[in-house]
Amino acid sequence: MSNAFSPGNLLQTSRSVAEIAKLIDGKVIGDSSRLVQGLRALDEAEQGCLSFVRHMATADLLKVIQSTKATALLISDRHAEDFPVGGPSLIAVKDPAAALTKLVPLYVSSYRRAPGISERAEIDPSVKLGQRISIGAYCVIGADVEIADDVTIHPQVVIYPGVKIGARAVIHAGAVVREWCNVGADVIIQNGAVIGADGFGYVPDPELGLRHVPQVGVTQLADRVEVGANTCIDRATLGRTYVGQGSKIDNLVQIGHNVKIGQFCIVCGQVGIAGSSRVGNQVTLAGAVGVGDHVEITDGCRVGARSGVNENLTKKGDYAGFPILPANEWRRMVSALRALPRAIGKLGRAERGQKQSASSKRSRGGDNGGCGSMNC
Repeated sequence: MSNAFSPGNLLQTSRSVAEIAKLIDGKVIGDSSRLVQGLRALDEAEQGCLSFVRHMATADLLKVIQSTKATALLISDRHAEDFPVGGPSLIAVKDPAAALTKLVPLYVSSYRRAPGISERAEIDPSVKLGQRISIGAYCVIGADVEIADDVTIHPQVVIYPGVKIGARAVIHAGAVVREWCNVGADVIIQNGAVIGADGFGYVPDPELGLRHVPQVGVTQLADRVEVGANTCIDRATLGRTYVGQGSKIDNLVQIGHNVKIGQFCIVCGQVGIAGSSRVGNQVTLAGAVGVGDHVEITDGCRVGARSGVNENLTKKGDYAGFPILPANEWRRMVSALRALPRAIGKLGRAERGQKQSASSKRSRGGDNGGCGSMNC
């Protein structure tokens, strides 16, 4: 397998299709003795590698199987009976993406800084440091910060005073954690994220025009939260802005002051959540969703991309559009809206036809001296 487009962290290993299937509880369709030497994206697949396919119709998957150079493919088990033996070896599993996560450590080593503190880091003497910590060059760590064991802080991170960081957290280069905020265990904060910046709060003032409302609360990230690059999670005016355990936040997300997000939520790129809103557990907000202030979204809701949540969502389900509607209702509305120009055209033609018919009748009446009957 060529390394022309591969990162430098590939592990030199080779496993048979049968071994891989056993590790991920998969069913082999085809030759189970073939050797897999690495993992590749489907559009870069070549001989000796394994790739995966998900969310694809059977006809499209058949085209992929006929054209791919990959030695093996992970496919959904709902396709397991659809393909004859031949071509790449197929491994049918319940969820190809989930199965792939188990295989990645076999072929790729993750980058992690070695423990140690750079001489070029600026660390206040009052900081409490755990064991096996890594702190990169040009980091600035303020007074009374507490950092637990096995934390990794990459170069040029700024940690303001009073911050607490849980075990095994990773904070990437250029991120900022503001004063008194709390970062849980196993949290990952990507490059350029800002945790705990001042919330956006102003009140009218006769002298200044607008006066800033002091933002003296904090931001708290529970265990296993992940925060994407250049995302901002503002501190509370009073109390806390909170992101619950296991929730994942994409790049370029704005979360306003005093927002509460539950457990295991997915918040996609360019989402904006205005102040004091409440998001329940296992909620998905797709790309560029806007959530108004003081809105409540109950557990299990999924909101489609570019939707605007301007009212409370009190029932679990799928929602879309602006103003927000149940997704099925929104789809019917959009379908009707698309048909509207044609319907208006038909109505216009019908009206013109009626006018022409009426005009024709009046014309025929005029030929008879203004009387519509031959007997007048």
